[in-house]
Amino acid sequence: MRAADAVFVILAAQAASDAFGVARAVAGATRDWTVPVTAAFVGGARVAPGARALDEVGIPCYSFAERAVNPLIAGPEGVTAVDARAHI
Repeated sequence: MRAADAVFVILAAQAASDAFGVARAVAGATRDWTVPVTAAFVGGARVAPGARALDEVGIPCYSFAERAVNPLIAGPEGVTAVDARAHI
């Protein structure tokens, strides 16, 4: 497997999307990772439970992909769940 500098997860809600399930899978898969992880769950109220779940485990989740990329550009110190709360 190749190394990565950061991970960006994007979920665009569809009728059958399980945002909470996706969030749980992301949180579990990245639990011990040392690279920054951010997410964009696009879909308003439909994805809100998943966005909250990511925030609770410290993975910033934004409502728009463009906002999620900015902390990654800033580097590891630019990624915090506290920063994301203002954008959800």
